[in-house]
Amino acid sequence: MGIHIDGSWCEDPQRVKSQVKWFFERIFKAPQECKLNLDGVYFRSISEAENAWLCNTIIEAEVLEVVSQCDSSKCPSPDGFNFFFLKNN
Repeated sequence: MGIHIDGSWCEDPQRVKSQVKWFFERIFKAPQECKLNLDGVYFRSISEAENAWLCNTIIEAEVLEVVSQCDSSKCPSPDGFNFFFLKNN
């Protein structure tokens, strides 16, 4: 098993590994001009009470009640499964 490097077939594992690593680093590395500076940007934090509420245990009966109140033709996510599907499965 190998790859073409500079027009020649190479099967040396270390050289292949190095070339593959270089290839993906080059593709997925963000250009310097795209870096954002968020110094001084204020992000609202949630309160301790809001955090406690978000960390509450999810009760199945509450979820079922909310789902049952939703319009059956609406989709809660882009997967295409509407509430009719959720209510009947």
